[in-house]
Amino acid sequence: MGLASAVYADSFHGDGSAPTPTRELELIQAVCSDAAVLEHEGKKTVGCRTCPRFLRPLATKSATQAETVYYGHFSDPAATEAMISFQGCTSRAEAEGWGVLLRKQGRAWRRVATLDRLPDCKSHTRKDGRDVLVCVDVASGGGGQAVSLSTYDALQPESKRRRILLGASFADEAWCYPHWSIAELEDVTFRDLNGDGVMDVRVTVAAARTKVPKRCESTCECKGWKPPKERQRFTFRFLATPAGFVDEAANARERLRLKRVVEVFN
Repeated sequence: MGLASAVYADSFHGDGSAPTPTRELELIQAVCSDAAVLEHEGKKTVGCRTCPRFLRPLATKSATQAETVYYGHFSDPAATEAMISFQGCTSRAEAEGWGVLLRKQGRAWRRVATLDRLPDCKSHTRKDGRDVLVCVDVASGGGGQAVSLSTYDALQPESKRRRILLGASFADEAWCYPHWSIAELEDVTFRDLNGDGVMDVRVTVAAARTKVPKRCESTCECKGWKPPKERQRFTFRFLATPAGFVDEAANARERLRLKRVVEVFN
C-alpha cells in the first residue's frame, strides 16, 4: 500500500485521466514545440523532450511527461478547457512538478496559464457553470507527513488558486519519534448538504496519537511494538457558495477536537 492510499479514502477517486498519445498529443503541442510520445515504465505517454521556455529560469534541461489531464470549464462556463499536470522540469522541490491551463479556440488549443502541479483531484461544477477542482494531497518533509483537502480555482490570482479547506500533519512510525500519530481522510463524498441543488463536500478524518512504551526511545527502536489500530473520527462539512466552499458552523468544534490528536494547519 502506497503512502497516498494509506492516508486518504478509497471513496475519493479523482476524475483526471492519464494522457494518451492518440488523445492528448495535440494538447501537449500547445505547451511545447517538441511535444512527443514518450515511454515511462513500459507504457507510452506524452510530454516534452525538453522543458518549455516559459518555465525558465526554474526549469531544468530534462524531459517532462504529462501526468494527469482534467477537462472542464475552469475559467469560463462557455469555454472548453483542460488542466494538465506534469512531472519534472522544475527545480522547486516543494512543487515537484507544474501544470498548465489550456483553452480550445476553434480547432486549436492555446495555453492560458501556468499552474502548480495538481494532486489527485475531482472536478466540481459551481452554480454558475464553472468548474473547480477538489483535491486530496499528501506531502512529507520537515519531520512529518501531511494530508490536506483543498480546492483549485484557475480563475483566481496565482497566490489564491489553491485554498486548503482542511489539513493535518502527523508523524507515523517512519519518523522515529517517541510518539506516533496518524491522520487519514477516511471518507470524502460529494452531496447536497443544505438542499440548494449544488454538491457540497463531506469529509471524515480518522486520527490517533500515542506514545511508545517507556522502554523504547522511538518508534524505530521498539521491538514488538505496533501502532494502534483504533481511530477517533471527526466529520467536517463544507458548503458550496459563489465565493467558494465555506465551513459549516460545526466544523469549528471538530477542529478543536482534532487538534488534541494531531496538528491541524487549517
